[in-house]
Amino acid sequence: MDAREYRQVVDEAGARSAAEEWAAAAALWARVVEANPHDGRGWDQLAEARWFAGDFAGALPAFEQVRRLGVYHGDRFATFRGVVPVMMASCHAGLGDFDAAMELMEQAMREGFVHADEVLELEVFASLRTDERLPAVLGVVNVEGMDRDEGWRTDLAVVVREAYRRRPVPFTPEHQERFDAAAGRLHEDLPRLRDEEVAVELTKLIASLGDGHASLSPKAGTDLALALPIHPYLFDDGVYVVAAEESHQSLLGARILAFDGRPIDEVVRGVDPLIGRDNERNPLESSPGWLRRTPYLHVLGLVDDPGKVRLTTSSGEVEVAAEPEDEARPRHFPESKAMAQYHNQLGAPLPFYLRDVEAAYWFEHVPEHRLVYLQFNRVAEDPGESLAAFTDRLGDFLDANEVERLVVDLRWNGGGNTFLVGTLLKRIIGARQLDHPDGIFMIVGRRTFSAAGNTAKYLEWLSGPSITVVGEPTGSSLQFIGETNPFVLPYSGMRCNISNLYWQGMTPLDRRSWIAPHLYAPPTFAAYEEQRDPAMEAILAVLPGSAG
Repeated sequence: MDAREYRQVVDEAGARSAAEEWAAAAALWARVVEANPHDGRGWDQLAEARWFAGDFAGALPAFEQVRRLGVYHGDRFATFRGVVPVMMASCHAGLGDFDAAMELMEQAMREGFVHADEVLELEVFASLRTDERLPAVLGVVNVEGMDRDEGWRTDLAVVVREAYRRRPVPFTPEHQERFDAAAGRLHEDLPRLRDEEVAVELTKLIASLGDGHASLSPKAGTDLALALPIHPYLFDDGVYVVAAEESHQSLLGARILAFDGRPIDEVVRGVDPLIGRDNERNPLESSPGWLRRTPYLHVLGLVDDPGKVRLTTSSGEVEVAAEPEDEARPRHFPESKAMAQYHNQLGAPLPFYLRDVEAAYWFEHVPEHRLVYLQFNRVAEDPGESLAAFTDRLGDFLDANEVERLVVDLRWNGGGNTFLVGTLLKRIIGARQLDHPDGIFMIVGRRTFSAAGNTAKYLEWLSGPSITVVGEPTGSSLQFIGETNPFVLPYSGMRCNISNLYWQGMTPLDRRSWIAPHLYAPPTFAAYEEQRDPAMEAILAVLPGSAG
């Protein structure tokens, strides 16, 4: 088969797979791997086609080749840890060989597989679900009949097990020693701790993993699931209330000085052990959410009552009662309109950075500066316009207008799916009109995290001398442990996340803790209240012809 015919067969096989014509697809993918047996992508497609066609015996050797060669093409399922042995287990289950299936499921769990609940819903696993060995293999724990201490110790054991099982890079000896010692102390101290104290200590243990995605959330309706109906923000010049429920809008714009007489700086430092992080900038983003959670503040000795706090503000003292946490309430400013936002009550026109934070992505032309401002708030598909369609629209606009500069604002972007950004980055970097010093400005900050951190990293690397970074350091490191695959602790019902992927830098020499700005422009309340954007002001100040 020559190269031309090979390409034609690959295209036809892909079309048959897309149409879910699995038998025809399998025959074509078999020709592909016969011609090129060295590429795991072809074997993965062949395994998938045979699996969906019900040819489990034929799918098994194809999956073996995927396991031997490895495969990477985007975020296809087979690229994730433990998936290939799970799919092989499903083939053996479909063939009635339950011992082989169980052995492969054990292997998948050792490799860090985290999608057991989803995969086991597949019909091919129906017979395997009745096997009495399966719960133990999957680590399922039955807490029925356990007393309180045994139940909490079971939750602790699950956290420790998942920390080791999911972690994509080994602990250093020192880190492992600290982690094991903390877990051991909690195991011993647990009988004399109140439930809320156990929850706080578990939260600290998870935060100690050095994983910015790691978290432990209280079960809805429990005593821990209370939060203040206001949202503070840590500006460079103080902590201010930037959002509030209708009942507390009088506090909007107030500077917070103390909680129950304790200076606000002391309270911010006090919640720090609860915060998982990639670096020391991300806690600036996470701290405000913890300042709302009075039950946790009470356990930490930072407030006197788990259900309320006496706030000392720039306009006086006020008692604020906590309310049951609702998922609709914003955990981050300013993404949600569920609370009233202070900037919406100010008279001046909103600056770009506060104008449409709910949208995943949008852009605006600034013709007087031959500039386009692009705000990229989520690495996700917007229901109204796909990222691919948006990229085409942006590219067409750049080509059709006299644009010499692009501002990419990532300061509110907390992440999403890194695999989506390739086409957007390619279009930006390939824009010839931007290929000059200060052709691209990238605004980043404490919220630029996870997939957004990856986006910033790739854009910085590939843009070279064309890019100027503005704002604050990013909340993600260049290399970080991250992914969101939460699970529920069996006794307490608390929702836990521990990451299972290791995202690496562009080169082995890049060991920065964050992407630092060339032009440092931190957020200040003074600028916020005056409806000014320090980052955009810094950009405009360095443009040719600037009065500065």
